[in-house]
Amino acid sequence: MLYITLRQYEYLVGVADTKSLTRAAQKLHVSQPSLSVAITRVERRLGQPIFLRGKGAAIEITPFGHRVLAKAREVLELATRIEKEDASATPFVLGCFEDIAPWYLAPALDRLKSRFPDLRIEGREGRFSDIADALTTGRMDVAISYDVGFAGKFKRRRLRQVSPVAFLSTDHPLATETRLELTDLIDRSVILFREGQSEGFMNELFERMQIAPDICSRVASL
Repeated sequence: MLYITLRQYEYLVGVADTKSLTRAAQKLHVSQPSLSVAITRVERRLGQPIFLRGKGAAIEITPFGHRVLAKAREVLELATRIEKEDASATPFVLGCFEDIAPWYLAPALDRLKSRFPDLRIEGREGRFSDIADALTTGRMDVAISYDVGFAGKFKRRRLRQVSPVAFLSTDHPLATETRLELTDLIDRSVILFREGQSEGFMNELFERMQIAPDICSRVASL
């Protein structure tokens, strides 16, 4: 389907305001033949005449044309408002994975506000899936998160290296170890974080290492 363009709406309003193809063409910086062809194409597209054009007579607007022109002016006014929309009216949204937000979100917001004092900045916490969805739909501009499940979807920049951690009771035989391999946990019961991206990442890791751990529970928060 071919839609009427903003430029064609400008042509209609220009002709209506000047009541002359010659003056409208001069005002719009277009040749008169090109303007006449454009108007004819719009009228054919809509199926009815917008203007009555007589040789040597002023252009008149048809009743249908008055209705079309009223809508055309509304469209052009809306386009102008969109172009002049103040960028500061739309906040810059910084997201953060909820488990690390207490340590990273506030300092990051402070640095952004210090560097861009005229920019409205908001912080939002969320799970991996919330962050991915918000970034995809444009409801979030950038996010701080573990790099879990985002490969190939977004541009990423590493801020720091963080190693996975196993939580053990103080009397656990492995609690005194300073470093553990995933294979050390093969014969141990494992509790996973019940979050789509995180759980998928761990399952992929287990599969890649050909490990089948005893997953005794999945929890919403660790």
